[in-house]
Amino acid sequence: MQSVSEALGTLSQQLLAAKSRPTLLRYKPHAKQRDFHQSPAQSRLYIGGNRAGKTTGGACESLWRLRGQHPYQRVPEPPVRGRAIGVDFPNGVEQIIIPKLREWIVPSDLINGSWEDSYRIDRTGNRELFLANGSVLQFMSADSELRKHAGVSRHFIWIDEECSRAVWVENRARIVDTGGCMWMTMTAVEGQTWSYDDLYVPGMGLDVPKDRKIHVTQVSMHENPFLSEEEIENFLSSLDEEDRAARVRGEYHATGGLIFKNFDRELHVVPPRRPPTEWPIYASMDHGLNAPTAWLWHAVGPDGQILTFHEEYAAELTVPRWAERVLAYESELRRTPEYRIGDPSIRNRQQAGGAVVSIQGEYMKHGVIITLGSNDVPAGINRMRRYLERPGMWMITEDCPQLIRQMNRYRWRTPISTRTKDRINPYEEPVKKDDHAVDGARYFVMSRPDLTTLGPEVPVRPAPMFPGAPVSMMPGDRVVPEFEPVRVPDRDTVPASEWEINESVGGIW
Repeated sequence: MQSVSEALGTLSQQLLAAKSRPTLLRYKPHAKQRDFHQSPAQSRLYIGGNRAGKTTGGACESLWRLRGQHPYQRVPEPPVRGRAIGVDFPNGVEQIIIPKLREWIVPSDLINGSWEDSYRIDRTGNRELFLANGSVLQFMSADSELRKHAGVSRHFIWIDEECSRAVWVENRARIVDTGGCMWMTMTAVEGQTWSYDDLYVPGMGLDVPKDRKIHVTQVSMHENPFLSEEEIENFLSSLDEEDRAARVRGEYHATGGLIFKNFDRELHVVPPRRPPTEWPIYASMDHGLNAPTAWLWHAVGPDGQILTFHEEYAAELTVPRWAERVLAYESELRRTPEYRIGDPSIRNRQQAGGAVVSIQGEYMKHGVIITLGSNDVPAGINRMRRYLERPGMWMITEDCPQLIRQMNRYRWRTPISTRTKDRINPYEEPVKKDDHAVDGARYFVMSRPDLTTLGPEVPVRPAPMFPGAPVSMMPGDRVVPEFEPVRVPDRDTVPASEWEINESVGGIW
């Protein structure tokens, strides 16, 4: 049993510890944390490097709302229903979120001033923190079954580290009836995932109108005044460039590496314009049905320079609808392409209603003739890079937003497992996602000259319309096939049974 003096000594130590303990009342957010706390946006993304104060900001924002007292904005009065979501229970919740809340919570906000009396785990494993004012914070795991994220509506939801898009959407539904808010505090270690497309891009207004309902706070380790530069530099020395982007600067990076690192919006994107009438025009496409189909129109200048000036991009349209759309635009343009080139897979035949058809054949029947492009992906990427390297050789107008977006994001495929990544060489193939406009452009660029064979002062000459057609070698001369362009029969006068399609040259004979 303790003596009176020992008991007084213990009490004195506890009082000193409580005095120096960094509770919510002593929280002094740094500039970027204040930016996060002050935002009234319904959806907030706090993205930053490691040790940049993200989890602390998320925890203190939660505690202010549970108290019903916020220094920067009006919040609902208690009792408040909140939810905190970690990557899993053992690590994300038990090792990160709960310790951070215990660190900053004001003891008098707890029931009997005790965490043990306030934090409860029921027989089903449900974890909740009850405050003395009646507010409750539920703890969830991002790797739980999606149905477990349904249930009672919430006034706010805090997600620590990136969850799946499905988890975000399901939790977003929990705040609809309360007009609540949600935020995600994260380091972008997985690269440009759904949160980049759905939150970061619209929140920052990158290539799209800025969405005022989404607020993005981006913070670097260097912006945390409580970290020493020496500590940061020691951490930096162990990282590659991708890890530095995410873990230090708080940036999204293209996992696996960007393919078109030399694509620069300032250099390669120009305001909308129509090409000069003396420049021949061409069209290219990449086909999809459930996935989007992309059509692009290009013009070629006298020295081979390319202007990609129009884009049509949509999913789930049938071939007749697409043919109508293509011909309508070309009619409005009052120009006919020298040729249209596209995805070589459109020649593949399939059974449809008792007939054997191909996408290429269907387009032909509706007056749109498409030549098959080259599907040599590495060669195509190399040629596109070469065009980008030469100033003014390939310009894209702002009328092609999907192509611009995909050029900025096109990246190499990476192993699913980070353990595997450390044991094998990088993949030499792109990620097959969000690449339809890029593929359409690649088919066209592959129909142009290979710039690797030309010196810097040699003018670029257009490629032949079809493989094997002769080319006039005089600088600036147009390519003229040895045969006349195919005249398309009138579909109203020629029975469909008499049509014969030659897919190798893209004509109807």
